[in-house]
Amino acid sequence: MSTERIDESTIGDLRASDLINYFKWSNRYSQCPHCPHTGNWEFHIKLDPVTNMGEEDPVLIPFTMGMLDNNGNTIRCAAITCPNCGHFSLISMYKIAEFKQRRAVHRG
Repeated sequence: MSTERIDESTIGDLRASDLINYFKWSNRYSQCPHCPHTGNWEFHIKLDPVTNMGEEDPVLIPFTMGMLDNNGNTIRCAAITCPNCGHFSLISMYKIAEFKQRRAVHRG
């Protein structure tokens, strides 16, 4: 068990490409855990309110998970949905941001 404090103050916006790169790095399977679907999942992205379209590399919508402490703390998550059965999966944005920061440092 990790006792590391999660600091989301510097995350900022994360994009679909950040999530895809994180999935590739972490060897995440595209197989749904609840049905036979393997392949692309639906990402929850921000859309332009006028055109109802996303950017070429759209910003992920952060879902907020409340904590059970009394301090009002939350964890932000990216969400994906299986297009076949509707299974909804949350991925902690701090893990995506950590990966993105490490990758940027290694690129110099």
